[in-house]
Amino acid sequence: MGGTFNPVHFGHLAAADEALSGFSLERIVFMPAGIPPHKESRDIASSEDRLLMTVIATASNEAFEVSRYETEKKTPSYTVETMEYYANRYPDAEIFFITGIDAVLEISTWHEPDGIFKYGKMIAVTRPGYPLDDRKDIAGYQTSRDLASRDAKIFIMRVPGVDVSGTEIRSRVRDRQPVRYLLPERVFEYIKERKLYIT
Repeated sequence: MGGTFNPVHFGHLAAADEALSGFSLERIVFMPAGIPPHKESRDIASSEDRLLMTVIATASNEAFEVSRYETEKKTPSYTVETMEYYANRYPDAEIFFITGIDAVLEISTWHEPDGIFKYGKMIAVTRPGYPLDDRKDIAGYQTSRDLASRDAKIFIMRVPGVDVSGTEIRSRVRDRQPVRYLLPERVFEYIKERKLYIT
């Protein structure tokens, strides 16, 4: 599961849990981006802070783990390279890359997007504000909401009832508005202790 996790919140955790169940996955590996190629750095917490918040948030679920693969890289975090790394590490595994539908809608701008599908498939997580017809192609890539459609490259996954984003949380922290119930308690405490997202 890729993303900046800036910060990790209940939307990420709900999506991971839904994918774990709905796609009968063995585990979810959370992959905080080290140098996100599509994000401006001024509003992004350090890669170590984002990784530690993700470790804190996922610690209670045995099926969740967090990887340092991208945060330890000195180059931008490209999905195709991460997928290749895991495909080589687990050659017998079926690998899915999970990310938000808002990111997948821009897949044509990604680094070597066609190469991603040599190593696995994608799960695009819907969120409020991004309505999508289940049969629609995303930038030419076949989509499906049904795992039985094995020829699809991207699967659409709806996560009901979670309307939260990292952008909203950061904005609320800056404006001294409450965020306690948008993310795990220990992540909330970490943000307060480290004074993150306060400009």
